Amino acid sequence: MDIEYQKGNVGDPLNKKWENIKSAIKKAAKKEKKEPRKAWIDKEIVNRKARKAKEEWLEQQCSEIDELFKVNKIDYAYQKIQQFVGKRKRNCTNIRDKNGKLLVDDENIIKRWKEYIEELYEGEKLEEITTDEEETKLPILKSEFELPLHDLKQNKTPGIDNITAELLQCASTKIKYVLYKLTQDIYEKGDVPDDNRKSIIVTIPKKSGTNFCEQFRTLSLLTHVSKILTKVMNRRIEGKVEPFK
Repeated sequence: MDIEYQKGNVGDPLNKKWENIKSAIKKAAKKEKKEPRKAWIDKEIVNRKARKAKEEWLEQQCSEIDELFKVNKIDYAYQKIQQFVGKRKRNCTNIRDKNGKLLVDDENIIKRWKEYIEELYEGEKLEEITTDEEETKLPILKSEFELPLHDLKQNKTPGIDNITAELLQCASTKIKYVLYKLTQDIYEKGDVPDDNRKSIIVTIPKKSGTNFCEQFRTLSLLTHVSKILTKVMNRRIEGKVEPFK
């Protein structure tokens, strides 16, 4: 897939530049089509064979369960049934506040999650560090940008922009260059597009039936674009820290 980019105004702010790039990537993704079905493949025949195969498989499963009951292997029969139908998953929709009061209203539940996550990610106040101003203003090299772009892990859930690592990696040379220049601007100006300031929080219960925020694991889904600059900065920091180890 070759993602192209329509150049915008040179004086656009960072957020507008990113929105332009994001729009170009999504439009290109929609145009990407699957390989057309071969003329000799009859869809009805394929569906009919698939239905027949499924029916035969279901009959085989039922027969095996019947045989287990006949020979009085009840435990094995129920294990087979469980494998067949799968486990029921319980979704927790209600949450308790700090005092243990059950919250059922969506607005209050969201407020409680917001309160908990802000406390969870609250860190110590960082002190201002004195650095060599000329050194920190060194522009990001193209090689510094290309390495983390190449190293982005595939098959990972995207962030709020809904753009996967694969889409970024499959972009045309033109759009990669524009993205590189945007990354440079972000680093030099100290400002970032709105999407890079946000993340999607996914909550996973540590045990079934829990309704306290503290009993959930939280995953933060960031945009893959933001990870590029983060990795560039990490590598630069590592280069400065390594001599002191």
